[in-house]
Amino acid sequence: WDGHVTDKAYEHDHQTQGICKFNDFVANDTRVENVILPLRDGLTIVRKK
Repeated sequence: WDGHVTDKAYEHDHQTQGICKFNDFVANDTRVENVILPLRDGLTIVRKK
């Protein structure tokens, strides 16, 4: 995404919205542990507790 997830010009893009919703969901889900690795556009790893 080359930083488009944080770019206001892409805030109405459906794929970008999906990434943001997923990141928010995982960040707030107490059933899992997660980490975002800074590889290319970012790699999210989620592990069930």
